[in-house]
Amino acid sequence: MSVKIFVGYHKPSKFLVKSDLFVPLQLGRKIVNQPSKDGALNKKDILWMEKNTIGDDSGDNISELNRFYCELTGIYWIYKNYEHIGNPDYIGFMHYRRLFDFDGTLEKIPLLKPMQEELLAPENISLKTQISLLDLYLKHYTPELIEAIIKKYKVIRTYPIEETTFLRSKREKHKFEFDYVKKHYPDIFDNLQKQIKNGTVSYKNMFVMQRDDFFAYAKFMFEILQLNKDDIEPREKGYLAEILTSAYLEYLSNLHNSYLGCRFFSLYYKVPFLKLKLLVCQLGIALSFGETKQRFKKKKGILKTK
Repeated sequence: MSVKIFVGYHKPSKFLVKSDLFVPLQLGRKIVNQPSKDGALNKKDILWMEKNTIGDDSGDNISELNRFYCELTGIYWIYKNYEHIGNPDYIGFMHYRRLFDFDGTLEKIPLLKPMQEELLAPENISLKTQISLLDLYLKHYTPELIEAIIKKYKVIRTYPIEETTFLRSKREKHKFEFDYVKKHYPDIFDNLQKQIKNGTVSYKNMFVMQRDDFFAYAKFMFEILQLNKDDIEPREKGYLAEILTSAYLEYLSNLHNSYLGCRFFSLYYKVPFLKLKLLVCQLGIALSFGETKQRFKKKKGILKTK
């Protein structure tokens, strides 16, 4: 049995989640020169991404749609290029700053505070300490350990929590798509209704599941996401996907009569005085002209990628 868990990146990070089990995947590599919600990447950033990740822009891909589909461009790439990633028996997806704590190892560390679905580190935690935690994580979670866990539970998902008002508004906005799910995927729709009644959702489009289940998930997901081609609002497909992924994972959990709900560990290095530096740039943009204004804009874009 083999397992691969892809880790989505859209910008460089102090934390490289890479091992025999974890594969860093750049999201939106085809449009790397276009600014994202976090600003533009510079040449150094692009080189880091090329050196440390594989891209979602080879073979059959929708990499150019990343600003709308978010991490789903990576999931689509995995789906359409499965034979090129070793055809693993089980497949997973996480984010570089949100890592499944599969067996609760990190939850036992007093430094980290469990917060619903998340293991939250104190704001003053040092970069060195976080890197040490990541090293512990990579050494502990081996392919063999994850294989044993997934063999037992079949489905791994984020810990279900209360649905946010924001995501509820997205569900109400996409009535057309959910009516389609009701007609063509009634079993999944029933689980969506169950989640609505319970008011809980498994967020973040994170999972580990067996190959056949993943292919069924991806077919369902992209069939729905591509229904409304006029929906071109940035990140909107990604928000819809969170609702659909959660409903599918609920369906899958009931199908196998088993699942493991995991908290995730959040990695985040806050650059000292970052907010102050951004404020200075914003003031510079507002008060300056010409080349000086452009320099402040460029600096702000770089700071927002930190």
